Amino acid sequence: MTDPISNASTSDLIRSLSDDLSNLVRAEMRHAQAELAEKARQAGRAGALLGAAGVLGAMSVGSATALLLRLLDRRLSPATSAALATGLFTGGAGALVAGALAELRRTGTLVPDETLASLREDVRAVTDTDRPPSAG
Repeated sequence: MTDPISNASTSDLIRSLSDDLSNLVRAEMRHAQAELAEKARQAGRAGALLGAAGVLGAMSVGSATALLLRLLDRRLSPATSAALATGLFTGGAGALVAGALAELRRTGTLVPDETLASLREDVRAVTDTDRPPSAG
């Protein structure tokens, strides 16, 4: 039985190699795109948490502050009530920021790590093949 590669012309082999390389590059690009999309979704969740922290901070300046101050003023002096309310709202905003930063850290870098590892393996596979001895 004859080997189909040994019967192929050089131009056919080059065309086949070019097609294979094009398909490999397209597949790696699709993989990188999917990986980056997932990382962007994770970063979007962290952004939503930061947005919620901002909204909470803005709302705390309004009616919640007035209500809390009125309740505290029944037991404490106005200055102490204001200081306590400020501390409570600052703590809530700080907790949201800490959650958002933790989510961003879990997201990691925006580099498509799996795709880069796959490309490195592909390059290693190509460079590790037996090469014909060089003439000269």
